[in-house]
Amino acid sequence: MLAVGSAVPALALAGWLTAALPLLLVGRFAPVFALLTGVPLAVLACWAGARQVSAPIEARAWHVVAVFAVAIGSGVFNALLHAEQLIVRRDPATYALSAAWVAEHGSLPIPYQDAAFGGPDPALLFDSVGFYDFEGAVVPQFVAGPSLIYAVGHWAGGVTGLLLTPAVLGSLAVLTVAGAAARLIGGRWAPLAALAFAISLPILYTSRTTFSEIPSLIMIFGGLILFVDATTPSRAARGGRRVVASTNRI
Repeated sequence: MLAVGSAVPALALAGWLTAALPLLLVGRFAPVFALLTGVPLAVLACWAGARQVSAPIEARAWHVVAVFAVAIGSGVFNALLHAEQLIVRRDPATYALSAAWVAEHGSLPIPYQDAAFGGPDPALLFDSVGFYDFEGAVVPQFVAGPSLIYAVGHWAGGVTGLLLTPAVLGSLAVLTVAGAAARLIGGRWAPLAALAFAISLPILYTSRTTFSEIPSLIMIFGGLILFVDATTPSRAARGGRRVVASTNRI
């Protein structure tokens, strides 16, 4: 369960972004199109990736339960203490506002809409530390991936849902890191790895607001999991080689 469960978050995000980014590029990132293409691709990625997962991690039931308990506890804790950074000063507000825009309009860039401010004026500027000016519009200075993920939270629960999405992703990151640790140093160390990761200050901070670090960590450690699984012979294969070697000696 831990072997497959820890690989699923990265696979699901990869499948979702594979569908979401082209839709955004053609200005059709709407719930219907995104869900009809993104969900099947996410499921397909999880199915294909799960088939490549190595032999089950050698861990006792309580190790697995402890990992999931830490992951869920992390998500609940950070959701209760989530931030609401919507004024563009640092990265979170840029991602949050970009996610809200693409969730509602499905395209970039963002037009000026100067009529909302009484019309054009030399003193009226729309570019900022988070958005670049671009031919009568503004574009976010960061990559679109995190916003395409956070947009799902906006569809589910408006701005509140968007702001709670980092906590959900944070809990998935805890699970992913625990899975990587279990593969590299053993299943019995997975709960400790999950706890150490979950309570570290950088993770507490970035799991409470719309940074890009948590989705990136899921993809990095998910990629590490898939790499380890792809390069580590399964228990069955190792057993088969032992049988062949014994037969050859006979």
